[in-house]
Amino acid sequence: MPEQRKRKPDHYYYKAKEEGYKSRASYKIKQMQEKFNFLKRGQIVIDLCGAPGGWAQVTKEFIGNEGRVMVFDLQLVNNIKGVEGYTVDITSDEIIPFILAKINPKTTVDIVLSDCAPKVSGAWHTDQARQIYLAENALAIAVKLEANVFITKIFEGKDFNEFKINAKKSYSTLRVFKPNASRKESAETYIILTGYLGKDALIEFESEDYN
Repeated sequence: MPEQRKRKPDHYYYKAKEEGYKSRASYKIKQMQEKFNFLKRGQIVIDLCGAPGGWAQVTKEFIGNEGRVMVFDLQLVNNIKGVEGYTVDITSDEIIPFILAKINPKTTVDIVLSDCAPKVSGAWHTDQARQIYLAENALAIAVKLEANVFITKIFEGKDFNEFKINAKKSYSTLRVFKPNASRKESAETYIILTGYLGKDALIEFESEDYN
């Protein structure tokens, strides 16, 4: 099902405006938190493709001042209190050294979040392939950082099942969840992975670069 280029404002759009959130996407992570309760006070959270900052706002509410939220995106997020924003391409070879340079070497990354989506071309198979590519990169980052929780947007379609199979090589539990805040007509859903299995359980992807 193709993602639509333009959509009319809806209930969650107006709700975000009223409650001071950067985007309607804030309610997606709120609903995932209500369901799975993965955000805890004091955690270290990496937010990939996090602009304009809707997920980071909600994450900061739950982890408090003791924790850190770091957003890595091509767009800079620098106007949310207590949230760190960095400009970088998450698909670049330098992404892991770049992230590691921003955290204490002894720091344990608790959660990696990814709401990554490509610029929509209107060609569904191309858009879905590009989104899977971004999800693969995000998963590889989570594994390399040894994050115990990884959550990613995924477009259902070709390679969806293969992605889940590969993800299960590195995490003990995989759940698929579509928040009510996701538009009904959208093909997006979210994969919640918990229980990192360790350095020996590394993923291998064989996919083209869809940049």
